[in-house]
Amino acid sequence: MTFVLHLILWEVLFIGIPVIVAAVAGWLWWKKIPEEERKEYHFFGTRSRATSGGGGGLSLLHFIVFCIKVYTDGNWNVAIATWTFDYLVYSLLWALIWILIIFAIPITLGVLWWLNHEMKKKP
Repeated sequence: MTFVLHLILWEVLFIGIPVIVAAVAGWLWWKKIPEEERKEYHFFGTRSRATSGGGGGLSLLHFIVFCIKVYTDGNWNVAIATWTFDYLVYSLLWALIWILIIFAIPITLGVLWWLNHEMKKKP
């Protein structure tokens, strides 16, 4: 039971709170810009044929980072059946957190820089 409570707590901490903060910030920004400028933004358009139907790269990356974590723990040559469920879940979460750290921080900084640049460009 404590595992489920810890899982819920960490999911709310790492996913729920940032999503709420981003949604509130986006909503405040959206309400701040004039109506004419809002019409210029097209967030949901038709996708190109090159990007439709793709996307297995993140799962592959998650698996590779998980394998690196298992190897560094010394469980590479150990039978998977001897792993506890807690070890498996925490290792997968550890891999996901490191992927988020490596990619989300630069992406967030880039988006913030772009928003700052765009807000300065239009008086």
